[in-house]
Amino acid sequence: MAFSKRDWEIVRAYYERGLSLSEIVARDDVVITDRSSISRKAKAEGWIKNEKSTLLNNEIQAKQMLAEINQQKSTLNSTDVAIHDKLVDERLRHIEFFNKSALKNQHLANQKLNASLSISELEAHSRLTAKNKETVVGRLPDTAIQINNNQTPSVIERVIIDHAATN
Repeated sequence: MAFSKRDWEIVRAYYERGLSLSEIVARDDVVITDRSSISRKAKAEGWIKNEKSTLLNNEIQAKQMLAEINQQKSTLNSTDVAIHDKLVDERLRHIEFFNKSALKNQHLANQKLNASLSISELEAHSRLTAKNKETVVGRLPDTAIQINNNQTPSVIERVIIDHAATN
């Protein structure tokens, strides 16, 4: 029996989200029940098992977090909810604005870099790129460690060991 393109799309979607062949063929919306046919097609077309499982798991976590937030908000009065929602919306708009600005600045810096390239312009471009990256993706843990390591300590101890006394 020949299966439709849609039938195979359904099977592939489950496969890419990490379901086993047994789990796939047991689904109510799957009409293809021959596991070896699925396995052959997956191999022939280069399907990647679990390719979209991270997306699936991220959305599950986000929905769980949203349910917890809604539970917490349910304890608030209507004024608190209105102010809370207003502040959330404002901050999200600010984040979006700064993300777009950083990406626009990066694009302009790349154009400038292509137009002329002196050492000082290259260094300025690198600094701007780092700042724009930080704005868009946030500070990475190793960046925070580097910043902390570069700070001068407030107290420096010096220990002198007398080798003659220890021998």
